[in-house]
Amino acid sequence: MNTYGACLLLIQRKSYKSKEDISFKLNIFLLNDQLNEIQYNELMALVNAH
Repeated sequence: MNTYGACLLLIQRKSYKSKEDISFKLNIFLLNDQLNEIQYNELMALVNAH
């Protein structure tokens, strides 16, 4: 499973402490080129929808 898949699964299961916590982690993955901008935006949209 890649970074995107793992993050997607965490978000779908709501397996994170807070929106700020998961947002911070997604930002780090984006900065380290483990997510591209499209993936990042999709995951952030899911986080903000919950």
